[in-house]
Amino acid sequence: MYRDRRTLNLTLLIIVIVIVSVVAISIISVNAVVGNWGIYEILAAIGGAFLIIGGFGVYTNYAGGVSISSRRLHAQAPEVAMVESNYARSRRAKMPWISFLIMLIGVIFLAVSLSRIW
Repeated sequence: MYRDRRTLNLTLLIIVIVIVSVVAISIISVNAVVGNWGIYEILAAIGGAFLIIGGFGVYTNYAGGVSISSRRLHAQAPEVAMVESNYARSRRAKMPWISFLIMLIGVIFLAVSLSRIW
């Protein structure tokens, strides 16, 4: 179905973003309508959602650099093992700056909101 690990990881990242966003929006809207939450509780929920999404972004970036072929194939064709290890090394060498930025925004939201709540 998926020809490479990167496509699979990006698909999983999109699914996680959609699920976390829908759950966060539904929790925030229900609690805001009922009147249980103030602005800082809503900011904490948004920060938690950003932190989860950024964490999955970091995971999918580094998991995209993992070789998925079998050892049997590597034994039969050593050049495939070399190409895959070079690809995995190049993928792990890239820093997921956007995901780190999303996580930083989430941490800032959580820090501000939790400092006001407690």
